[in-house]
Amino acid sequence: MSFELLSIELTNKCNLNCIHCFREKGNLDYLNPTLLKRILLEAKAYNLKHVALTGGECTLHPQFFNILDIITEMDYTYHFVTNGQNFNDIYPQLLFEDKPLRKEKLMGVSLSIDGAEEITP
Repeated sequence: MSFELLSIELTNKCNLNCIHCFREKGNLDYLNPTLLKRILLEAKAYNLKHVALTGGECTLHPQFFNILDIITEMDYTYHFVTNGQNFNDIYPQLLFEDKPLRKEKLMGVSLSIDGAEEITP
């Protein structure tokens, strides 16, 4: 059996409250970066090369950029799913900061647009 990517939920926190969402809305949890590093080390045995980040809203993880650095420094490519509500805040740090691997290893950003009308947080 072969796998192509590893999908990781960084947090169940979200800045929206969509009716259709099935995430657990109780206690807020954040994946510990130390645990992530261990998971990524173990995933090397399966020859995985790509990490997909989800949530809740994964960009709300308080160590989101540290997590990107862990992923890229371990030679994984990545993409993430976002509702885009705080994209203007994170965009500069994705592409224009002095962390070239963040840009080089970024394979895509998936915007989760699940309705025909604008939703305000």
